[in-house]
Amino acid sequence: MNNYLQISISERINKKLNSLNIVRNARIAAGKRLAGYAALWDVLFLIMNIISATMLIYSLIQNETETRLVISATFSLYSLIIQYYCSTQNYKERAIKFHYHQIQLERFITELQKLFLFRVSHAEKLRRYEEIMNSYHVCLQGEENHSSVDRFCEDNKKYIESKNFRENKFYHYINIDTVVMYSQFLIIIIFIVLYFYAGSEATNETSI
Repeated sequence: MNNYLQISISERINKKLNSLNIVRNARIAAGKRLAGYAALWDVLFLIMNIISATMLIYSLIQNETETRLVISATFSLYSLIIQYYCSTQNYKERAIKFHYHQIQLERFITELQKLFLFRVSHAEKLRRYEEIMNSYHVCLQGEENHSSVDRFCEDNKKYIESKNFRENKFYHYINIDTVVMYSQFLIIIIFIVLYFYAGSEATNETSI
C-alpha cells in the first residue's frame, strides 16, 4: 500500500489508463461475441421453423404414420423450449449494454488523458483523478462482467491473429454457450433422419 501511495500521480494515471483500455477492449469483445451468438441463434430458429412448417404441411398432404406425427410434434415442442431458453439469455440486450458501457469507459479514458494537459497543482490533479475514479466505480455497479473468453482474447490479441493460432483453431474457445448453440445442428440432423427413417419403415411395412 505504501509503495502505491509513493507512485506519482502521472504513473497512477498511466497505470489506470492501461487498465481501462484492457477492460474497454474486453467489453468490446464481449459485445461482439454476444451479438454473434444472437445472429447464429436467429439462423438456427429460421431453420427450425422451416423444418417444423415443412413437417406440418407434409402431414396435411400425406397420411402420416403415428411415429412421424410424434417426431414432428416433439421437434416443434423442442423448438419452443430452445427458443425460450435463448430468450432468457438476452444476447442482443447484453451486447447492446456492453457496447454502451465501453463508450462510457472511453469517456473515462479521455478524462484521464486530459489530466496530462492541465497545468494545475499536484493536489488539484489528484482531486480530479479521484473524482474520475469514483465515477468509474459507480459506473461499474450493476454491470455484467465480461467473460474470461473476452479477457483471453484481449490479452492474447497478437497470438490470436497469428497463423499458428488460426491453424490450430484455438479461436473456437469452448464454453456453455457455444456447446449449446453448435449442438443444435446435430439435434436438427437427428430429428430429420428419424423423421425420414420412420417414413421409410412405414413404406416397407405397407409394401410387405
